[in-house]
Amino acid sequence: MLLATIADGRTFFVEKMNMKDTYDSVNVKKPFSTRHTGVSVLVSKVPASSVKMPLASEPWEGWTALDTIFNISADLQHPVSITGPKFVGITLDLSFMRREWKQFDITTSTSIFRVGGTAADFLIFNSTATDSDADAGGNTNRSDDEVLDYSVKVKNFTINGTDWTRLNELVNLAKWDLIFDFNEFLRQGDSWYPDNARELLKFSQEQGYRIPCFQLGNAKCLLFSCSSQHKCSSVGKGYANIEVIAVRVSTLSNSCIVGPDVTKVTKNSAANYLKEFLMSGGQNIVSAVTLHHYYFSDEDRRASIHDFVNASVLDSLKDELYKGTLIAHTYAPSLPVWLSETSSVTGNALPGVTDGFVAGFMWLDKLGLCALYGLQAVVRQTFYHGTYPLVADDYTPNPDYYLTLLFKQLVQGPVFKVTGASENVRVYMQCANRESYPAGSLVVYALNVQKKAAVLNLTQFAEKSLDVFLLTPGDEQGLKSKYVALNGKKLEMVDEELPPLLPQTHSGPVTMAPYSFAYIVIPDANVKSCY
Repeated sequence: MLLATIADGRTFFVEKMNMKDTYDSVNVKKPFSTRHTGVSVLVSKVPASSVKMPLASEPWEGWTALDTIFNISADLQHPVSITGPKFVGITLDLSFMRREWKQFDITTSTSIFRVGGTAADFLIFNSTATDSDADAGGNTNRSDDEVLDYSVKVKNFTINGTDWTRLNELVNLAKWDLIFDFNEFLRQGDSWYPDNARELLKFSQEQGYRIPCFQLGNAKCLLFSCSSQHKCSSVGKGYANIEVIAVRVSTLSNSCIVGPDVTKVTKNSAANYLKEFLMSGGQNIVSAVTLHHYYFSDEDRRASIHDFVNASVLDSLKDELYKGTLIAHTYAPSLPVWLSETSSVTGNALPGVTDGFVAGFMWLDKLGLCALYGLQAVVRQTFYHGTYPLVADDYTPNPDYYLTLLFKQLVQGPVFKVTGASENVRVYMQCANRESYPAGSLVVYALNVQKKAAVLNLTQFAEKSLDVFLLTPGDEQGLKSKYVALNGKKLEMVDEELPPLLPQTHSGPVTMAPYSFAYIVIPDANVKSCY
């Protein structure tokens, strides 16, 4: 077993060798030094038995961490798209409303906060219902994951005025922009029945609540076939009804409507549904074209931990983004495109994986690809509860929470196309958030899913000072860890306070360990597009 110590003090394995577990102090040789493009590395033998390797079932078993060097650059004169302060949003499963829950702010600026999901299509609002009335409507503790288990009989459930008030208080405190998803299955024949929506909007007006956006129904082409239950003309009329009743409520007259929440748009049925919705008048009603995306569903096949670091799986999102944006830009060229609900695996997902460190590879890569394809919002499912939340049931932040928080704090604005990366060392570049860094600053964010350390040589900024945020698993659980280390220090809350997310100052190439993330900020990059 070889142990490498980088010049800044970080230590990692260099190469797995066929050694016996019998080394002792007599066998340890004097460290020797080697150099890779200006990165000094000290290498020494250590007893193999003294090193805790990752779990045997994890993808990095047997990896060799000999550095590979990537000369990273970008066309900084011609941004390909721009993201705004609401680019990253979050969702909350409607079934949470009957549980005890806390206020937990993720953002440093305004964000989209979507309250909906599969449970939205089984929700009834009754402002005067008691808790016992609400509970009689069905199992209100059912999560989206359970609703998607078709062996479970799905029932309607009720939320009351107290529930709605509690939600709006949270939204106002956190300065989120609420998107609420109406129950599409309240119908009279083929038409959507809007009376329950009117009741909720009337109550909201009386209380002075602001609802910036609405949706109708959830995940078209997922729960039922696009060609059977969801006729485009019927759905279009439903959206038109929302528009009419919202305009009549003075406090909601400027609310937007987004839709139609199509999933698996690479399938012909879903693609045709989206086209027909827009062509039949949808493009004149909605303010954004919304899609859903998951890499896997229980219908397809069981995902494994290996899929989260598989470049082919990560690349599969490109087809979805290409097809979705092509249809939207063809039939509704003036409208932005959102992923209004997205995560890794639908259904019961993979507990212990989808909420672990490894989940971040799909998430950060998705943010980078969506920025490149020009999407204006990516709304993460889910903030709390379930098998892939940002915050665990005990209110402890999962690794993706910190990954998301850093993105919100560091990244915003023009997006640049990067050269010099690879399918396994995926690198993205955008302007830095001006709330955190001065105008002209640039941020590089990257994920390394190869079995080797990756040296990122930022050729356009070789002499610049860098603020580096390196994220690795926070304990011996490796990729399944529920903790994350920032620049080698495990992040943990103290007295319910988040730890500070501070960078290391660095110059020259940056080394990423195998299966890790990096945010690299160049404060004095002086990129004209970032002013």
